[in-house]
Amino acid sequence: MVTPKEEHKYRPLYDLLVSRRRAGETIVHLTFAELDRLVWDGKRGLPPSARNRNRNIWWANDSPHHSQCRAWQGAGWTVEADFATEIATFMEVPLR
Repeated sequence: MVTPKEEHKYRPLYDLLVSRRRAGETIVHLTFAELDRLVWDGKRGLPPSARNRNRNIWWANDSPHHSQCRAWQGAGWTVEADFATEIATFMEVPLR
């Protein structure tokens, strides 16, 4: 899996998930607000599509052409989003 470029917006998410994996964590819960702060690029955090429960493709784990997907998959995780609580749950993908 390709890791995000150093200057990429989702690089902080990648770095956080890599560090959590190294710490032995297998599940990481982040609120949408925490993710907003984490990926803030000086203009905005998460895009509106990340909060659109009717078009939740933003959280798809099978979209490697999406930069956010490359960030969590590159770090060895998958994600599920709960729109009611606005919590994203990242789950470690076991190494083969």
